[in-house]
Parts: sequence; structure tokens; C-alpha cells
Amino acid sequence: MRKVFTIETIEPLVLRSDTSLRSYTSLNYIPGTVIKGAFANRYIAKYGIDNRFKELFLEGNVLFKNFYPISSRYRENVILTNPFPETAYSCKRWPGFNFDSTDTRQTHGVYDLIFLKAFSIVTPKCPKCGEPLKPMSGFYNLMKDNTKYASSEIEESKTIFTHTAIYYSTGVAKTGQLYNEEAIVEGQYFRGEIIDGGKYIPFLSDFLKESGYVLRLGRGRTRGYGKIKVLDKDFPRKDISFEGFKERIARFNELALRFGGNKDKFYFAVDLISDAIVLDNYLRYKKFIDSKYISSLLGNIECKEIYSASSTREVIGWNVSWNLPKVKHIAIKKGSVFLFEVPKSKEGILTKYLFDLENKGLGIIRDEGFGFISISDKFHLDNYFKEGKNE
Repeated sequence: MRKVFTIETIEPLVLRSDTSLRSYTSLNYIPGTVIKGAFANRYIAKYGIDNRFKELFLEGNVLFKNFYPISSRYRENVILTNPFPETAYSCKRWPGFNFDSTDTRQTHGVYDLIFLKAFSIVTPKCPKCGEPLKPMSGFYNLMKDNTKYASSEIEESKTIFTHTAIYYSTGVAKTGQLYNEEAIVEGQYFRGEIIDGGKYIPFLSDFLKESGYVLRLGRGRTRGYGKIKVLDKDFPRKDISFEGFKERIARFNELALRFGGNKDKFYFAVDLISDAIVLDNYLRYKKFIDSKYISSLLGNIECKEIYSASSTREVIGWNVSWNLPKVKHIAIKKGSVFLFEVPKSKEGILTKYLFDLENKGLGIIRDEGFGFISISDKFHLDNYFKEGKNE
């Protein structure tokens, strides 16, 4: 069972992204581990630690996905928000979807180059002005009509607060202890999903209602930061049903063939919509998704990697209960894209494996928002390079 929730920031939100002692840079999204911690803290305050707490938060029965920002202009019309794939490019001079254009801002569209990069040596330029294309970063929003896209620029919704540490015994400022905290301002919206086997989400919805739909998360929760309101309104999608999934991956394969793929092969892409922490057989961190690993998740069907665009980052965290840093991990970054081919004869049996993989995810710590993927994502289908027609 999937349930979509929307978060509104009532107070500034500080989500630390580094280990600097003097300046804290905030993340521009709300990680699943932070959402999970907010629910867990409220649960403990109300019920304490019981068997149901263990089922909800310790045994991996409930998966808390990342919550990504929503464009303030189109908040009521957004059904999906995800990070841009690393194959998304836009005009260096006038970046952004055509839908982002305003009276004071010109945009030349966003182009997905996965097929060109995999099957062609051509490096296109902006078809509207001839300027070079540059990679897109941040997040995109898909509108209710299922065709229009918009950028979500959370960087414009941040501010910096300066503080000084104090001696608790005297209330006097500590010498040399001035520091900055970057925060997401109040009035911003984020959307994400909570997933379970169908048993726990109804309870969490009722639990939210009893709590007034209000939670606290991030740093500084006792200093006027971190108050959020959770809006319990679902946004169903047709393309995540099995029939919608089959149609999506079939269309992706057709486009791959149109751009030069082998007609005796079937093509699919693995898009990371959250950071993925993946270990090899020796418990070492993997820095990319290779053919051997993906094959092991698909019934050992022989796969061949055709193209990839990926990067890694260090994942840090802080355990409030223990007052200690969490174990550091190396994760493959959200937005990474991996293109594979299999023999055409395996298409039928592969479809069910891919559908299960998309719903299950890959790697470890999936209950805290890591390892969520999309197979042959809709973004590639709607935004592939079309010589100036992209929206």
C-alpha cells in the first residue's frame, strides 16, 4: 500500500547536510530517515516503546521515502516530484521547462539525452538559440494532466540564521562560538510517500489526525525550528499499476530502438529516485549499478550495461537518542541513471521481475528512504530530445 503525504513547513526547517562546526548547510529535501524519526518521536511521546513501535519503526515493515519540494506556483496541480536524472539537460543561457517561463523569465525547455548519449556520438545544442546544453539539478514536478513539467527551485526558499553558543550556567556567550545555520523558510511544501504491506498506513493516518497533523523534525526543535503540518491527501498515479508499468517500459524500448538500438535486444533503464546504499558480496560499497548486480536481482537474466550517468556521495547522520553520529555510508546519488539491454526473448519474464524490483527497491536501509528506483522512468519518455519541441 502506498500513501502520498504533503508537508507544509510552519517554522523554518534546518536539515544538516555536512559536518562543519561553524556553518550548517541545509538539505533541500526532507530525507526519509528524518520523516521516520519524527513519527517515532511522536509515537514514543504518546505510547512509549511497545511491540507496535518495533513493528512500525524497527523491523522495516514501513518504508519512509524522501519528501521532495513542490513548486509554489503549481502546488495544487502537482502529482509527482522527483530529482532530475543526470541525463536531463537544458539551455545554458535560458534553462528550465517551457512551463517555467514567466513575464520576466525566458526558458528554452528541458531535454533528456539518455538515448543520444547511449546510441549516438552527437552532442546537441539548444535547438532554440544554439547555446550549449548544461545538466539540470534539483527537482522537477509533474502536473495533474500527466504531460506538463515544472522545476522546483528550493534554493530560492532558504535563509541563514546566525547564532552564538552560550554557557548554560551563566547565560553568557561563548568566545569564538559564532555559527550560521541555513534553513528552509516557512510556507514551503514537500511531497513523498510512505509504503507498507497494507497493515500500518491506516494506523499512521489516524495517528496523524490525533496529533493534529503536526510533527517536529530537523535541528533546533526547541528553538523555534522544525514545526511542520502533514496534509493527508492522496495523489493516485496510473503508471505505477502493472498495466501502466508494462506500457511504460514498452514505450521506452521503442524509443531506444528508434535511436539506434538493436532490434534483437530489449532495453530498460534504472533511475535512482533516492540515494542508494549498495554493498557487494564482501560488504564493500558499490559506486555504480553494474550488469552482474542487476542480473542477480532479475532472476539471473543476463544483462549488459549500455550507458550510465552516476556519481556518489557520503551519507552522514546523527542519532538523537544516543547523541552520537551515525555510521557513514557511501551512496550512489539520486538522479543516477543506468541503461541495460537483455535478449529480446527474455522480455516477457523480465517484465514481472522489473515491476517487483521497482516496488521493492535495491540496497540497504530502504525503510529510511534509500534505494528507491524507477524503471524506464516516464521523464525519459516525455522529454527525450525532439529538436526544439520539448516542454
